Amino acid sequence: MYENLSSKLGDIITEGIAIVFPDAQLKFVVNFVERRNNVEADILLEDSDGEQFSVLDDSGGGLADFIALLLRITYIILSEHNNILIADEPLKFIDRDRIPEASQFIRKVCEDFDFQLVFVSHIPEMVAESETVYKVTKSKGISTVKRVDTKNS
Repeated sequence: MYENLSSKLGDIITEGIAIVFPDAQLKFVVNFVERRNNVEADILLEDSDGEQFSVLDDSGGGLADFIALLLRITYIILSEHNNILIADEPLKFIDRDRIPEASQFIRKVCEDFDFQLVFVSHIPEMVAESETVYKVTKSKGISTVKRVDTKNS
């Protein structure tokens, strides 16, 4: 069971890394190990030499943000939960030059798996890549929500 799950997660996330971070040549690896009578997951990256290292400790914030978002999406897809995720600034550390590729890959995953991603962002590049945008403004303690036209709507 765990090998199949590891393979599914690894394939989706490795594909995303290759598209958004093409120079990195990294593979996403999940090793399920038993510790203290519990199964735990070691989440790692593997370089072209086969060296494995920690996503959180040994990679940049943008790559870690991207992987974390894809992990959340794939977890929900593989679970019995409804296919929706609401996230606050999910790619806040990703290099702005990589946002179009990251957005396109995430959009593809969402379309392929009939998944809805709703997120809050103040990053103009993220807003520009979104299909539907709502702007929330607050005046005198009252919030107003308006739909904003984008190139992708």
